[in-house]
Amino acid sequence: MTTKANPGRFDCLAKAGDDEPIFVLLGRDKMGAALVRLWAEMREREGDDPDQIAEARLCAEAMEEHAVSLGKPVLSLDAIISFVAAIRGIREDERQRAAKLAETQAQFNSWREGEYACTRSGKQIGIVEKIVTFDDGKPALANIRFGPAAMVSIPVESLRKPLPEELEVYHGNR
Repeated sequence: MTTKANPGRFDCLAKAGDDEPIFVLLGRDKMGAALVRLWAEMREREGDDPDQIAEARLCAEAMEEHAVSLGKPVLSLDAIISFVAAIRGIREDERQRAAKLAETQAQFNSWREGEYACTRSGKQIGIVEKIVTFDDGKPALANIRFGPAAMVSIPVESLRKPLPEELEVYHGNR
């Protein structure tokens, strides 16, 4: 195991190139021990040097003991893994929302006032009277006229272009 005073067999600082980027985790870091354990798990799955992995695990234990001796909180490997899983879920949700918004914007930006729009269910078809935008210029609401007196503001993501057969039914019912 490596310390500042006693570099170990796998001392990365001694092996680092002059301009090679490095990142050091101190024993008092509440995430340090868990991150070293994660590194060891990942390297073990890759089939790397078992002695280096064993030393990393010993180092993680020593880091945890050091942090606890200083009264510092220490995170577990499970806490780090749960955090990563949560972030991946959030990022996937953000990616899906962004894709849906991009699809909606592309579709809605191609529409013009006076064109037909319908609700996602296809139950109501009306004519786009006005597009209301956010401050950043992205479409937010569409004022849709459903019949002679009914004007409704609907979020653009709730609208789609009507299918030809839906327009036929709409024109047949007028």
